[in-house]
Order: sequence, then C-alpha cells, then structure tokens
Amino acid sequence: MSCSFNSWTASVLACLLLAIAWGVIRETDVRGEEDDRRAAATAIDQAEAAVLRKLEEPTDVDFRDTSLLDALNELGKRHELQMDFDRPALADARVSLDQVKVTLALRGMRLRSVFSLMLEQFELIWMIQNGRFRITTMGVAWNAEIAEVHDVSDLLDQAALPDGDVDALIDLLTSSISPESWDEGNNIGIERLPGALVVRQTQPMQEQIAGILAAIRTTRQSPGGCIRIDPLPSAVTAAESRPMELDFDQVPLSEVLRFIAMTCEAPVFLDKKGLEDAGVDEGLMISYQCANKPLAIALDEMLGAIDLGWTERNDVIYVSTSERIENTSTIAVFGLGDLFQHLETLDRDTLIDAITSAIEPESWDEVGGNGSIEWFPQLLVVAQQPRILRKIEKLLDDMRKVPACQRPMESTTPTFKVYGVQRVSAQALADLIPAWIEPTSWSSGGGEGTIAGLDALTAADHDDEELPSPPERSQKNDTSATDGGSDRQALAQFGPAPPNLNADADGWLFVRQTPTVQKQIEKLLRDMAVLAGWQGGGFRGDYPRGDHPPFP
Repeated sequence: MSCSFNSWTASVLACLLLAIAWGVIRETDVRGEEDDRRAAATAIDQAEAAVLRKLEEPTDVDFRDTSLLDALNELGKRHELQMDFDRPALADARVSLDQVKVTLALRGMRLRSVFSLMLEQFELIWMIQNGRFRITTMGVAWNAEIAEVHDVSDLLDQAALPDGDVDALIDLLTSSISPESWDEGNNIGIERLPGALVVRQTQPMQEQIAGILAAIRTTRQSPGGCIRIDPLPSAVTAAESRPMELDFDQVPLSEVLRFIAMTCEAPVFLDKKGLEDAGVDEGLMISYQCANKPLAIALDEMLGAIDLGWTERNDVIYVSTSERIENTSTIAVFGLGDLFQHLETLDRDTLIDAITSAIEPESWDEVGGNGSIEWFPQLLVVAQQPRILRKIEKLLDDMRKVPACQRPMESTTPTFKVYGVQRVSAQALADLIPAWIEPTSWSSGGGEGTIAGLDALTAADHDDEELPSPPERSQKNDTSATDGGSDRQALAQFGPAPPNLNADADGWLFVRQTPTVQKQIEKLLRDMAVLAGWQGGGFRGDYPRGDHPPFP
C-alpha cells in the first residue's frame, strides 16, 4: 500500500514538473514570438524611414517620350530605391508601364514630387507598404486603410487646451482632412488613448494628419508664423512675385509655359491629363500682353481668359482647368498668439467671420465651397487653395500692423435674425437662451436684446389669425419668455410676421441682438445640431435695427 502511494505521489509530482516545464517553455516561446514581432515592426519602421529620406532627395529629370517603366527604373537606380509594382491592380486598370509614355523636364525637384507628377497623369500613385516603395492605382491607395498611432500628449497639455478637451483636436483633423471620408459606416475613424490618437485612414490621409500635427507644434514655437504642410521651394515663391513683361500673339500654351519657366527659373507643370479630360488642347493658342506685372497676376489674367487656372502643387507652378484648380487645396496652420496680444478686443469668432466674409466668401464649406477653417487654441488650421491661403496670410499681417490705439471694435448695434430650428421646441430655446448666453444683454437683464420662439405646430394653429399691430418698441420690453398663447403677439414687436417660413424647420427663433451675441447663438444651435438647413437651406438674415425682414 505504501509502495502504491509513493508511486502515485511520484506520478503526480512528475506531472506537475512537466506542466511547470511546459509553462516555462511556452512562456519563453510567447516572449520570443513577441520579441520577433517587435523586431519585425522595428525593421519595417526603419525601412519606411529610409524610404522617406530618399524621397526628400533632390533630382533632375529630362524624359522625352520615355516609357513610364524605364523612367521609374532610372529614378530607382539613381537613388538606390527598390520598387514594388502592384501588378494585379495595374492589370485591372489596364495600365502597361512599358507602353505608356512620359515627357517631363524638371530640375532640383524632390524625388517624391517627381514621382507624384509622373504617376498622376496615368491615375497611378506611390505608397509605402511594409517598408517598401510601391506603385499602385489611386483606387487601391485611397481604399487601403492603415492604423497609425499619433502621439499628441504635447498638444493636449493644460496650456494648449485649458479644458483638456481632446475632441477639439479630433474635430480639427476630421474637418480639415477629407471631411467626407470620416462618414460613419466605414472603417475610417479615430480612437483615443492617453496622450495619443489611434487613426485608421488611408496612407495619403495619414501623411496629412502627421503634417498638421507637426505644423501645429512648429507654429506654437513661433506664434505669428504660417506653416504649410507641403512647403514650397523658394524658386516658386520668388517667381510668383517677379515682375514680368510678356507679349504673346497666337503662341501655343505649352510654349508659353516653357518660356515662363525659363525666364523665372521656376518649375512649371502642365496637367495634360486634366486638359485632355476637359477636352482642351494643350496646343491652345495664347494671345496676351503685360508689362511689369507680377507673374501671379499675369497667370491669373492669361489663364482665366481661357477657363484655365494655376496653383502651387508638388513643388511646381501647376496649370490645369479652372474646375480642377478649384478642387485643389492644401492645409496651412496660422499662429495667432501675437495677433491676439496686439489686438486685445479681437475674438476668434470675429476673426473667422472677417476672413470668410472678406476673402472669397463663396469658397468656404459653409456656403457649399471646398475651403474649411478650424480653430485650435491660438491657431487657425485652414484647408484652401494656395492663392487664398496667401490672401489670408496678407490679411493677418495687415492686422498686425494696426496700431494698438486703433484696435477694431465690433459694432454694438443690434441686428435682427431668424433661425430655423429642428428637433427642438423653439419656444423652449427662447426661454433658455437668455439664461445661457450673456444674460445681462437681454431685456430681462436690463439690456436691449429680445427673443421669441414660434413652433411650427403653433404657427399652423394660428395661421388664420391676424396679428395685432406692432406695439411701441421698448428697450425694457422682455420677450425672452413666451407661451403658447402669446407667442404670436410676442413676435409682433419684430414687425409683420412671415406668412411662409422655411418648411424644413420645426420652429423659428426671432432674435434682435448685437452681432457678438448673434454669433454665440448661432454657434450654440450648430453645436446642438438643431439649426435647420445650415448646409444650403433654412432662412437666416441680418437686418439693421428698426427695419423689418423681407419675408417671402
């Protein structure tokens, strides 16, 4: 019995030892696998960094009717850059690299820009995948999401974001970089980590995100600077302001641009693919004369007359169709710390309104354009056409020159606005807004502001009623609170009521207030996502005090 017991004990001990040994071996294997994964990831990161360094190298090209494959191989050999070709994608797109021809002559260009200019003419693009330089189609690159971690701990400190609101940074990125790509229902998105953002996006968008974050850091070090995420070579910026004397009489467009490039010693690129798609002949004849006119203005006049345009892109003066140029934007970060110190009465809403109303108003996203402007503490991040960015930079510089004793003061004269609202009671908002926004500015607090709300159902109930004549206006007449039985009478103080308001709205707010308070109300309604028809609809207007809105 004793022998049997000892034998059983020995068996159990043996099993335990085997289990422990197996656990040790397995833990070693897991650690080894983890070490291998980390080593592989490090190797890929190092390879990617090496590729990016090569892409920044300067290069000269002079390809004349050269096959795209030969041009790519020559550049790869010259810069010791190994290339992969996404042959399945190229086959699906019916692109034969050895059959298509490229003509391109440029000097002192970054290698990355040369690749981009060559490839885009065939709807191709380069990307870095697993540490390798890869040629593929635009469709593949713009649909291949990758996840990257962006360290933003330095941008979320208390000095930068006093309220610690990381959403401000996320909103900035998603509003400035391809806003339509962040729609719900796809794999694109941003997740929060302590001091970091995990972003799933395409590689071109990841590059822009990294560029914005880097530009924000740089601009914070120089409060009055302007940083573009795709900086221009000095030759291009110098050429744009160079006085030109031009005299062309029926000269082909390609020859005109070649002359300008030689005269200004700056790279000029003609988007032949864009012109071909629009049915424009690159041999279009040009007749234009000017004397001592900056190149930028001369190009605007000469190209605008034939429905073409130009911009700064990929390190060159880029000429294409007006439509294509209008859809081309870049991102710049403007430092404002010095400006707000110089003009103490300036606030961010006033500044943004000044920019969007004074500089090409129709180009901004709020009225259907492509440009966006976003606030980050002491910074503006703007996505716009380069020529518009230059106008913004000049406006800000002019504002810095305003003497402190001439600080601009915003008008305190009340204006009248009508806001259509959805999914919320207008009457309830009319009760709450005076308590939320500048309470002392309303008639209930001793000020001049008045507000009334009209819900659609209430309006329908009273459609057959005649409004009483407007009572005598009084600065102390409090209309900040209304009820179902008196809402129409409260509105009478604003003048004749509208017989037909925007049908998209569930109710309307009628507000007479100073421009500053009106902006705060509008922002509140937008943040609450209750402003009806903000994107191209709704009814909203400004009227001087004492006038009545021209209701339809």
